[in-house]
Amino acid sequence: MANISSEQKEKLGTALNNTTDVLRLEVLNAMFKEHGNLWDQECREALYENQITTWDAQIQQGVSPESCLDFGNVGTIMVRNKNAFKVRYGNKANDMVTWLKELREVRNKWAHGRDAFMMFSYKVHGIPMIL
Repeated sequence: MANISSEQKEKLGTALNNTTDVLRLEVLNAMFKEHGNLWDQECREALYENQITTWDAQIQQGVSPESCLDFGNVGTIMVRNKNAFKVRYGNKANDMVTWLKELREVRNKWAHGRDAFMMFSYKVHGIPMIL
């Protein structure tokens, strides 16, 4: 696969960071609507053991629960709480596993410096000429 330029890699990073911010808000809104003031406890309980360890360490350091909603956590929480997202997404909530998996794959390749973005960045950016 083709290598991407520094500018393209930076744009992809910006898009992924913006996507994480949007997903964070989606999780916060849906989980608060579904669980009220217990939203953060429900989010924590949806996480895998290693994610819970990180979540707890961040809370101990004074990080807010909202800020604990990082890229890896939002995907886990969304998938494990599909019903909370059905109000907004309807039956498309069932497709979350697929889109979050694709986003995670792109994000991991970007974060770890791999250049194999071509087929996934199209989906993230929505325009084929980005790469």
